[in-house]
Parts: sequence; structure tokens; C-alpha cells
Amino acid sequence: MYSGWVNHIRSGVDMAKHDFAELKFSNKEVDDIAWYISLHMRPGQIVMAEEKQWKKKVRLLYSEAGYERVRNLLWLCISDVKATYNPLQTSFEAEFWHLLTLLDELQREEGQFTLKELAINGNDLMKHFGKT
Repeated sequence: MYSGWVNHIRSGVDMAKHDFAELKFSNKEVDDIAWYISLHMRPGQIVMAEEKQWKKKVRLLYSEAGYERVRNLLWLCISDVKATYNPLQTSFEAEFWHLLTLLDELQREEGQFTLKELAINGNDLMKHFGKT
């Protein structure tokens, strides 16, 4: 019941939420920690795909989470690899460094806008189409 990577993520999130709430962390801090735990396996999934797909997958994660969060997530993964180093296991450290490079490249070349930067919003569209 407790084996497998899916449960590793779910149980890790549940335990962290409980433990950090008990330690009186704010709800925002608990949610942020839970977010990182819930996605800490995603970079590993990215590097297990074909290398030609990496940039596309990093772009998707970047668009979902933003530059800072993805950068922090990749640093977390690099730290995790270094902390759990086992010479008999495959380490994705070099690949995670490459994902960081891809992320920086995407941020430099494509940037990222926020919803606040859009010229129009949902209310503008609803007014225009008479839905208010």
C-alpha cells in the first residue's frame, strides 16, 4: 500500500502538511512546501523522456508555475540528488543542471507574462459580449 512513487508523493504531501501545520507555519508556507513536494518528481520524469522533448516539458512546467518556482524546484532536485548520492544508482544531477539551463534560456528568450499584464481580462470580455 505504501510502495510506489505515486504514494511517495501523496503521503509526503500529507505528512508535510500535517507536520508543518503542527509547527505553526502559515497556510501559505504549508501550501508552498506541499507544492514543492508534490512536484519534486516531475524533473526526473522530464529527464526520463526523450531529450528532444525536454525543452517543451520545461516550458509547460514554466508556464504552469513560473520561473522562480521552477528554478527552486530544480535546485531542490539537485540538492536531493546530492544528499542521497549512491554510486550504484543513476544520478540525474547533470540532467537537472541542463534543465536549469533550458529554463534560463526560456526565460531569456520568451519571458513570461502574468495575468495582471494582460491588456484585457475576463470582465472586459463578458461586457463586450453582453454576458454581465
